[in-house]
Amino acid sequence: GVRFVKVNSYGWDTHGDNFNGHLNLMPKFDQAFSAVIEDLADSGMLDHVLVIAMSEFGRTPRINGHIGRDHWPEAWSLAMAGCGLKAGLAVGKTNAQGTFVDTEPYDIGHMFHTWFRALGVNSIATEYNNAGQPLPIAHDDCHAVDEVLA
Repeated sequence: GVRFVKVNSYGWDTHGDNFNGHLNLMPKFDQAFSAVIEDLADSGMLDHVLVIAMSEFGRTPRINGHIGRDHWPEAWSLAMAGCGLKAGLAVGKTNAQGTFVDTEPYDIGHMFHTWFRALGVNSIATEYNNAGQPLPIAHDDCHAVDEVLA
């Protein structure tokens, strides 16, 4: 069977007309994302499949002059399901303005360790061979987010 599927959804980079843009995008995303999770759960496969919805960075809490949101790498979120991850959690929080993380900051390195552990891959001992140069598959200075792992 298929081991990896990546689905791209475009149009989320809303530097202008953010709210109308998301009003059009969110129902489609919500229906598709929930259908994937429900179908996997109904078939008994959700414990063996990792589902992730994410972007490469967050969006500024400030609305710009074009009624949009600009790039903001300081605070970022994602959604995950499957592979035995705990359900219904919100991990971490931002300050009242939504501008900076108030709890332990997790970055993409932490997420890679978490995803690999959920998939049964030792993210510390496993390396990627890049034309003879061994590279770690996750940042050495990061760790898995244990509170989401079952």
